[in-house]
Amino acid sequence: MFRSLFVISTTAFWLVMTSLLIRREFFELTAVETPYEVLPLHNVQLREEYRAIYLGNQFIGFNFNTLEAQGESEKPDYELRHQNYLTFRFLGEEREMLVKGKALLNSRLYLKGFEVRITSGDHWNRITGQIAKNNLNLIIEGKNSAPERKIIALQGPILFSEAMNFVWTPENLKIGKQGRLELWNPLLMNTEVIGFRVNGKEKINYQGKDLTAYIVRIKQDNVETRMWVGEDGIVLRQESPTGLVMEKEDTWKIFDAMRRERTDLPDLPNLYSIPSNQILKNPEALHRLRAKINTPNAEKDIILEKIDLDKIENISWPIQGEESNPYLAPTPWIQSQDPSILKTARQLAGEEKSALRASLKILQWVHKNVSPVPTVTIPSAVQVLQSRRGDCNEYTALFTALTRALGIPTKMMAGLVYQEGRFFYHAWPEIFIGKWVPLDPTFGQAPADLTHIPIVEGDIEEQVGLVREIGKIKVTILEAK
Repeated sequence: MFRSLFVISTTAFWLVMTSLLIRREFFELTAVETPYEVLPLHNVQLREEYRAIYLGNQFIGFNFNTLEAQGESEKPDYELRHQNYLTFRFLGEEREMLVKGKALLNSRLYLKGFEVRITSGDHWNRITGQIAKNNLNLIIEGKNSAPERKIIALQGPILFSEAMNFVWTPENLKIGKQGRLELWNPLLMNTEVIGFRVNGKEKINYQGKDLTAYIVRIKQDNVETRMWVGEDGIVLRQESPTGLVMEKEDTWKIFDAMRRERTDLPDLPNLYSIPSNQILKNPEALHRLRAKINTPNAEKDIILEKIDLDKIENISWPIQGEESNPYLAPTPWIQSQDPSILKTARQLAGEEKSALRASLKILQWVHKNVSPVPTVTIPSAVQVLQSRRGDCNEYTALFTALTRALGIPTKMMAGLVYQEGRFFYHAWPEIFIGKWVPLDPTFGQAPADLTHIPIVEGDIEEQVGLVREIGKIKVTILEAK
């Protein structure tokens, strides 16, 4: 049971993060601010484009965009319809994810409104947005959860990122042209800044032909994505450093690939795990762990020591303190002030006033009442409370919302955890009760064993950054006792 739960939770964590990264790098619903004016399209009434998505050399899905003029005026509005389908194989089964939506754009492709739905199995999230004056009015929905409304102040016109493949008109493809793009990411509910530069031209082999293409480099957080754009302004290929590739393809070839059974896709747990230099027979018994972590940008030694819960000061909830406020706040996906979350948290705590013991009650309840089922949607605490299903993201999101609802500061961690000679990607929470204490509701551990090695801290936005490091992290155990 433990092995099955472990594989489900760690694998599904990778799938969620990878799916978010694909959408962020290639077709995220994104708003753009740039010092360069986007030139209006000329004589475009209807344009359709299919792109195949690959992980390395393996076909894993497709992206389909349709841009259609609304009316025949010189400056028409446009409707952009898009579908993004991803498929992965793990535990011998194929899992699917569909991102589908549409947007209304003006003649310069600036966003006026959009709707997007993300579906995986019986889980779904829907986000709609409408621009009014200088505000983006959002409605966020999930299965079995009440809609949440949010208003985002904007500094000016914004572009819809699915339209980015349509802005590379010959007038915009000037070698040396560069700029700064401010992105609004509705899934992560924040803005992001990237830079772009049209570097030059080169010959590429596209569908057996040598074509001349412009090279456009897009940089974000020291990670660079490359794009090859034909002289006619059509994006032929996009590559990310994580091994994700999107390439313009004939429709029939994509659907032919969809019909074929993709038995060549490797199971992801071992493919994206990290070998350990030592075999740890009983990780839960460790009292001290020292390890060296190598990432592309840093090398650091970490020392983790087991916390004795019996020596934790008996602090009552709610816990006050200015430094804790960020870890008490609700977010669009950690709805700690939702009535159903508040009611459940108080029922679980009962008469218990100790913050630690109340947290342990919540941990055991989440561990026993949430079924380990791999999902590939954004973890929402309210949705998990209703469905009682998910992976380590869902376990962590629900636990975090419930403890925050009691006024117990809680943060979400993402990193690595050891199992059977390898380190796997995983997520878990930490609570602040005078000191930060790592717990693991997925495995029912209190405290979490010392092989929980944190890499990033924060909600989905920060956790997506961990995926950029996949395949580039090395762990060396220096001491384990």
